[in-house]
Amino acid sequence: MIYIVFFSTPYKEKNKTDGGANFARRIIRRMAEYDKKQKFTVLYPDWYEISNTSEPVLCKYINIVWVKVSSILDYDFKRGDILFYPLIYKVRDFKEIVLLKKKNSSIKVFVTIHDLRWLKYEWDKDEKYYYQGMSKLLFLSPVLKRLAYFVVRSLFQKRIVVKCLKNVDKIFTVSNYSMQEIIMLYPRAPVKYYYANDVDAINNVGCCDVANDYVLFVSGGRRVKNLIHALKGFQIYKQKNPESLLRMYVTGIGDELFDRLCDGARVNQKVKGEIDHDQYVSNIQLAKLYNGCKFLLYTTKSEGFGLPILEAAYYGKTSIASNITAVPEVLGAAVRYVEPNDDAAIAEEIFFLCDDNNLKEYENRIKTGIELAIRRIEYEQEMFVKDILF
Repeated sequence: MIYIVFFSTPYKEKNKTDGGANFARRIIRRMAEYDKKQKFTVLYPDWYEISNTSEPVLCKYINIVWVKVSSILDYDFKRGDILFYPLIYKVRDFKEIVLLKKKNSSIKVFVTIHDLRWLKYEWDKDEKYYYQGMSKLLFLSPVLKRLAYFVVRSLFQKRIVVKCLKNVDKIFTVSNYSMQEIIMLYPRAPVKYYYANDVDAINNVGCCDVANDYVLFVSGGRRVKNLIHALKGFQIYKQKNPESLLRMYVTGIGDELFDRLCDGARVNQKVKGEIDHDQYVSNIQLAKLYNGCKFLLYTTKSEGFGLPILEAAYYGKTSIASNITAVPEVLGAAVRYVEPNDDAAIAEEIFFLCDDNNLKEYENRIKTGIELAIRRIEYEQEMFVKDILF
């Protein structure tokens, strides 16, 4: 029997979406499509309601059986059963797998791990603007915070992850960078690397109604995405090019946090007025934003893959992206790269792509790059599913 764990995928918060959750759904869909005779039992949490509204795509497959459970540890698995975690990224997931194998060593556990960057901690003073209250006070004490991270992550969380890596039967990941992170922790980890699966591109969506040209920044409310340096770079660009009509559009960030980051980046009121933002945008709205933007600005500090670059490319858009971790693996020379904390360099790259000739050159590169990426996705995802099922 093949079981799929659907615990880290749904969210309790209304309207909340996540790239990892969407990745998991696509993998499940591909499994159901690849072997239509095979029954897949999806175990989902008792607080989540499965319906055509909550899971409109997955509910269409008759070979998916939905089973509500309160805890994976309480489920009665049989000898030889396969338990597949489409994506694990929380300590509780790693700990749960260790306990599962201890309880029933005869089951096989397969997992996808996008990255383990959360095990590392690099001090960044600009992150203080993401915190409020007691959290901010703790952050403002570098010694205490570094000590806390060392104790919790190095002495506790890392041990749990290594134990998990020793107990799983197959590990899948989406970049060479992620694979190296895994084998550095446990060199004998049974890990295989496949290019990340396809995105939910929506065709013929038109463009978002945003005045003038704009650069798009997605998931600005997450610290790792490094919006604050993008804001600093954008302001430098606007100060050096006061005649420019370029705007910025940021998704995934509310008013309060946006104001704090603008204050932290010392963005003046004129430039701030040229930046639009939204806490939440639907998939269709996001597609329109990709379709209408001049290019994507992606100054992330760490990524296991870098899906937004691929998403932008589906709509013919290039990116200014971080030159570190897994990001350069996504589309290679079709993207401009920058050190994510170098504000002046970010401004220079914005200036470079605002030149119509330069932008056209990179849009042509994107056309070729996305064609190659789509072929790679189709081939490697079939191999991915085969490795899960056989």
